[in-house]
Amino acid sequence: MHLQKLLSAACIAAGCLIAAGPLAAQGVAVTDQNFEQLSRQRPVLAILSLGCDIGSYMGRMFVNANSDVQGVQLGIIDYNSVQTIHSQIYALYRNNNIQNGEDGVTLGTILLIKDGHVVSTSQMGYPGRPPEAHNNGVADVRRWMIHALESNGIPYRGAYRPPSVDFVDPAPDQSGAVDLQRGRIAYFTFEDLKDRTGQQTDFVLRDSARLSNGAIYLDGKYNASTTAYFLYRRTEEEPYKNGFSLSFNFRQLSHDQGRGHLVALGHGLFDIRIWRGRLLLDLDPSYEKGEEGSIGPWLYELSDVDPRINIWHNLSLAFDPVAKRMRLVFDGRRIRDIVLDDRMLGELLRYEPGATFHGGSLGLEFSNFSYGGTLHGYADNVLIFNRPLSGAELSALAAEQESGDEPAPQPASPDPQLILKLVSAARSGDTTGIRSAVAAGASVDSLYQGWSALHFAAYYGRQAAVQTLIDLHANALLKVQGFTAQDLARSRNQSAIVQMLEDYSNTRAFFFERSFPLVQHRALLLPPTLPGPRRR
Repeated sequence: MHLQKLLSAACIAAGCLIAAGPLAAQGVAVTDQNFEQLSRQRPVLAILSLGCDIGSYMGRMFVNANSDVQGVQLGIIDYNSVQTIHSQIYALYRNNNIQNGEDGVTLGTILLIKDGHVVSTSQMGYPGRPPEAHNNGVADVRRWMIHALESNGIPYRGAYRPPSVDFVDPAPDQSGAVDLQRGRIAYFTFEDLKDRTGQQTDFVLRDSARLSNGAIYLDGKYNASTTAYFLYRRTEEEPYKNGFSLSFNFRQLSHDQGRGHLVALGHGLFDIRIWRGRLLLDLDPSYEKGEEGSIGPWLYELSDVDPRINIWHNLSLAFDPVAKRMRLVFDGRRIRDIVLDDRMLGELLRYEPGATFHGGSLGLEFSNFSYGGTLHGYADNVLIFNRPLSGAELSALAAEQESGDEPAPQPASPDPQLILKLVSAARSGDTTGIRSAVAAGASVDSLYQGWSALHFAAYYGRQAAVQTLIDLHANALLKVQGFTAQDLARSRNQSAIVQMLEDYSNTRAFFFERSFPLVQHRALLLPPTLPGPRRR
């Protein structure tokens, strides 16, 4: 029987999550009650997600991306509603000598369930796994999937098989000709907001984005009105399908708790960001189709570059669909090429200029909120070509780019008294004191003996203080000895705060970064003692 008919029958029996649209794939809702029966009929590949809107979207991306795989059922698991499956995962890790905390369980982890047992997860090792595992990435998931199915003797068929490696040494250029004028379609030096080529619209600055001594500056605050961007004057100017080149300078003043974002092309089609101190390229050629077409990104971590804080850097790249390569130059040094696989290029061929579900024809943006990150720092000398430059051209381009000359400010040392004021206000529930301390310059995530203000507010059950810290975009994922603020609230039976933090952690700012420990803590932490009286 055809796979779609089998999935439809399983959905009738077990319930399912279905993506909208005529080409949408279907996925079985996998639960503690049905996983044994389902997996004895046919092996199940299921993603750990949540029952919220973003969780459902994440599940649909997984099912859409793997709808070509025959021989298995595709499923979606609500992490918060399964205990037996949790136990099986932990038992599998123990049996395979995976140390507690080494890999854990992360939203986006894929499980292979066969004959009533979890037999593999995408957190476990497999050939071609990148040094830093991410919780999405089409090629990486498929590499694990192929390894897991073959290792467990499960026959399957699939139209997409990714290349064995993501990076290769640069191929020698066939031509030494260098022409940095041909194909130039946008050039912003930020003496003003004008495109030096005269072909594109002016740059637009909103809220705190501003020009500063020949560079764009953004303050890194998570605010949907803070942005700096330009739209292509004509939709046919969008270069993404046939290849393009991009060069720009940047200087970050902070990594924004690991969620720093640099620049986006095509509103999510192509993103460049800093992830835990590493430069990460994110390509999502189906994103512009919305939920009906989105299958998730291809992620590439540039582990051999060092984007340091408060230093000007240049990144120049060329996306070449004919050669199936992305060429990269960082700070004038040619680094390894990224291999572009056929699945990605096939998705890109269906890209329609101007058809983005966001509307308009977005060219380039220095503030993007899809991942909960913003640029905190400066950007300069943005140059876009409607063709892929050769390696020689990229190197010549990087050599001629001049960075902005904004004086480098010295990082301010945190004021211990200001931090004490912040955490004391959080402990006592003083919302005015919290806002006053942050307005005076205290980072909302400042630590006092390892505890943040959110930890204190959650531990002592200060609902208003927790809400104020949420409004100020406090980091809900910070841990003190393994405990998040939500963990502390749960252990103190602060059910209302647990729900507040659960909802907050499911927002885009944190959803794809959430992870869950393998071990249960046996004893509750005691908070550090703060000087002065404590308001009851």
